[in-house]
Amino acid sequence: MASVVTESFNGIKSHGGSWCEGIGFYTRSAFLKAVAAYPGFAHGGSEVERKREIAAFFAHVTHETGHLCYINEIDVAKYCDWKSEKQWPCYPAQGYYGRGPLQLSWNYNYGPAGRSLGFDGLRDPDRVAQDPVLSFKSALWYWMENMHQRTGCPRVWRSSRPSLGRAIMPQGFDGPSPRRKGHSRNERPRAILHRVLPPFRH
Repeated sequence: MASVVTESFNGIKSHGGSWCEGIGFYTRSAFLKAVAAYPGFAHGGSEVERKREIAAFFAHVTHETGHLCYINEIDVAKYCDWKSEKQWPCYPAQGYYGRGPLQLSWNYNYGPAGRSLGFDGLRDPDRVAQDPVLSFKSALWYWMENMHQRTGCPRVWRSSRPSLGRAIMPQGFDGPSPRRKGHSRNERPRAILHRVLPPFRH
């Protein structure tokens, strides 16, 4: 996995700028430390299928962060879903906007992510934007909970979904994902994968 991850990071970061806030935050070592907590990621199936899951994950990361540039969503909002607030209460001083590699959003994601990863995601969501390893863990948590188990490695690769952004919106949301000004989110992760990630070696 380490060699594929190195190629992925090099390919993605080569398209970013030196001004990117995430340039020293999203690192290969932080990802490898985080992924050690998820032995099921890119595990099982053929070698090609395992590489495909890694590539699919990083294609979505590229799409959500603008080539590993953004840590926090620019257009910050409260992102409190009232339907889930009884189970995952929103705290007045906190905003549950996008943070981290997959831009974890909404109280109903920060709550269970924090419970799984050992931090208070509802009272202290900023931890996802402050700790690089925890940040990648939050992305892997979301991926394993919502993509890996539902689709499996081969089908994740074949998915035509435009992004994970829509998956973390409330049910019934059918508009564009309100992420970052000046950054196009129209390019699909599959297209990004072919453009910036290394070709697979069979």
